[in-house]
This record gives sequence, structure tokens and C-alpha cells, in this order.
Amino acid sequence: MFLILLCTSTLCYSQRLNSKGQKMISKIEICNSKGKVFNTYTFMYDKTNKLIYLQTKSSNGEYISTLKKVGNKLVRVDKTPYDGLYPPTTYSYVFNEDGFIEKMTVNNNGIDGSVLRFVYWFQYDDKNRLIETTKREFHKGENPTDKFKELSDRYKEYIKYEDGNLQTTGLSDYNWRFNKQTDAEHKFKYFSYNKDIKNDTNIDLYWLCNGKIIERCTEWVGNHSKNVTDYSNEISFDYKVVDGNIIEIEATTCTYDKYKIYYVE
Repeated sequence: MFLILLCTSTLCYSQRLNSKGQKMISKIEICNSKGKVFNTYTFMYDKTNKLIYLQTKSSNGEYISTLKKVGNKLVRVDKTPYDGLYPPTTYSYVFNEDGFIEKMTVNNNGIDGSVLRFVYWFQYDDKNRLIETTKREFHKGENPTDKFKELSDRYKEYIKYEDGNLQTTGLSDYNWRFNKQTDAEHKFKYFSYNKDIKNDTNIDLYWLCNGKIIERCTEWVGNHSKNVTDYSNEISFDYKVVDGNIIEIEATTCTYDKYKIYYVE
């Protein structure tokens, strides 16, 4: 089946660029095959064109994730139909001095007082490009005096860049064990990139479509590739570009979605 990503903008107006010269996205509507919007991403910026607000909202309003950034502090609040029945999932972030997330903690809180905690560490090179992700899991029992104990699973992702484009091993427990047991080179999945089309928006379009961590598609995590992806993870992409703007992307996937992207003018 096909996933279609449409990037629309009013071409008679100039588009705002951030300090990196990237086109700033204001809204993304995600539609099904019949054109009905089922999810909307909204982005807002400060006076210096830095991203300070992201909200994802389902069409029925039952699922909403809102992220607000003030300085180097980011607050995320999720709304679900189960609010009041179950404790909310809580998030905390640590930013480095250049404004990139270096640690993210996700607490899945149980009704009995127990907590399943996921901790992500993001490591960057001297150009603030993401080069390694580590994920570890912890659990705390329902007793208030219980302490967090690490679970057996640990996950690692290795990243490198070729001509400005990201290649990843993916996040897996194999990479963690591999790192401890051998000095051999890691196996990268090798995304194929379209060298004729620049990934010139401030939102990484690949991670928008494929990432489970919504923070990763934003400028708060430094994993933006120079070009758009042609092929990755058994998904192939085709692009339509008009007047230098990406207006349509078709990608094979297990569902049929249509993404409409609106730029800040």
C-alpha cells in the first residue's frame, strides 16, 4: 500500500527560515486514504525562530501530546481517554548547553504505585550531530520504599554520517551486547538518499514518518540529514518538487496515510 506525504505552502509568500536556513513548518495534517484528517501536528516558534511548542492531536481530541520549551526546560503532557482511570505517563528532559536533548526519561506509572521507567541517552559529536543512542529500562515496585532496579534489557544505536546523511544500526539489545563482546564494525542499515533533493525543512521528514519518539523528528535532537530518504527499512520514497519545495512524497508502507505540511510564512 502507499503512504503519501504532501507538503503544501502558499508559494506567493516568502517562507520564514530559522538560523540554519531551514524552512519552518507550522502544521502537519495526517489524513487517511479518503482525505479525512485523523491527527494534526502544530508547531510554534519564538522571536528568534526556535521551536518552542509542539502539539499532536487526534481528530476526536481524545489523544493529545503537548510539548512546551522554555529555555532549556521542556515539559510534555499527554491526554488520553484513560485520564482519571490510570496515572499519566510522565516525561523529563535534560538538554546540553547547545539546546539538544541529551537525556530523556519516560515513567509509565501503574495504578498500584509501581513505575516502569525508560531512560534514553543521546550522544553528539562536536557538530552536535547525534552519533549514539542508549536505552535502559528500570522498574520500581508498588511499595513507596522500593527503589528502581534495572531490568536485563539494554539497547544501543550507533549512527554515522556520509556526505551529511545519517546511517543507523537501529536501536537494539544486540548492539549493546555486540559492543561489549567484539571490536568488529557495526552493521548499518544503510538508508538510500536522493542527492538531488535537499531535506530543507526544520523537521526531519523521515523520523516524522517512521519514528516512535516524536521528539526525534524535531530540531531538539540533532539527527537531521542533508537530503531526503529514497529507501529505508523496506520503505521506498518518491518525491514531487515544485519551485524548490517538496509538495508530495509517496512511500510504500503497511498503511495508507497522507501528510499535508504547511510552512510558516
